[in-house]
Amino acid sequence: MTSKSGDNKQASGNTLRKAEERRRRSLFKRLLIFLFTPIVLVCGWWFLATRSVLVAKTGHPIRMTVPSHVGVLGIGRSLAASGVVRSAYAFAIAAKLNGKGGSLKAGHYRFTGTITLDSVVERLSEGPNDTVSDRSRVTIPEGFTLEQISKVLADHGIVDAKEFMKYVTDASLFSALPSEVPLPGTTLEGYLFPDTYYFLPHATVAQVVGEMLMNFNKRFYRPYQSEISAAPGGLNEVVIKGSLIEREARVAQDRPRIAGVLDNRLKKHMKLQVDAALLYGKQHKTRIMDGDLKRESPYNTYLHEGLPPGPIACPGISSLLAALHPESNDYLYYVARPSGEHIFSSNFAEHQRAIQQVKAEAATLKRR
Repeated sequence: MTSKSGDNKQASGNTLRKAEERRRRSLFKRLLIFLFTPIVLVCGWWFLATRSVLVAKTGHPIRMTVPSHVGVLGIGRSLAASGVVRSAYAFAIAAKLNGKGGSLKAGHYRFTGTITLDSVVERLSEGPNDTVSDRSRVTIPEGFTLEQISKVLADHGIVDAKEFMKYVTDASLFSALPSEVPLPGTTLEGYLFPDTYYFLPHATVAQVVGEMLMNFNKRFYRPYQSEISAAPGGLNEVVIKGSLIEREARVAQDRPRIAGVLDNRLKKHMKLQVDAALLYGKQHKTRIMDGDLKRESPYNTYLHEGLPPGPIACPGISSLLAALHPESNDYLYYVARPSGEHIFSSNFAEHQRAIQQVKAEAATLKRR
């Protein structure tokens, strides 16, 4: 009996030891998988991201503008959007590893054939290799809408107007754009920076939009990012206000004052009654007709309190800064004089007198 009992105990002990060994082996295997799976995935991503890229599949070289003051990752985004590299992050890592992240040069570049990630980094460290001799000079005026911008680009033979409009109103495409700017989920109205550009004849819509968006980032979003973040409503509200100011103001000194009026009316829960917004909601008509003030539209600021649902144009830097730094005043009304300047009033009675003054000035001009 004692011998049999001892054998049972020994067998039980062996079973427990074997179970413990199996548990330890299982834990070890899981630990190995936990440790090495991310390494394998990262290595696989790096292999795919750094493979040579065949550019100019259509027979044309890829020609693009590398923006300035956007950082290594911003340059990588621009390259990836143009099809020069597979991954913006892989480009940024390669540039850092090569020790050339701080020596990449902005400018116009031309890429052909099969190129490696290292060769792209080397090319950008050497400097631009393309000229602007065959580029089209295009000026986008401040306050133009996306529709107006599309017509300017089409008139210069840069892109097709319908293709451009389809792209800038399809939010599913925005994630591929080389931008640090938090973009709205509807259209790019307000976010394409008005400026003079040098576009290539074979530029894609994505390249054109990307360059204008990167310019918005360079000229406004990056330099004033902390102030934009602190502003009520963040970037989107600043751009909406900037677009209203751009379309309403006719002289530079009125911009921050109009911004102050908008803020004053918003604080008092007064309807903004901005004619430019109403016109935008009427498919950009230039004149308000009888009945328009009561016509339903999300852009009818005579009917609806608060800001319109989105920007009504692409504002320039002066209007954006006015929206960011409104004048502190007690004005609630303004009316434009024939000269382009506005008369500002603190109450409705003053505003009515200002309207009569404007009418008298207009009548005097007609008689001359």
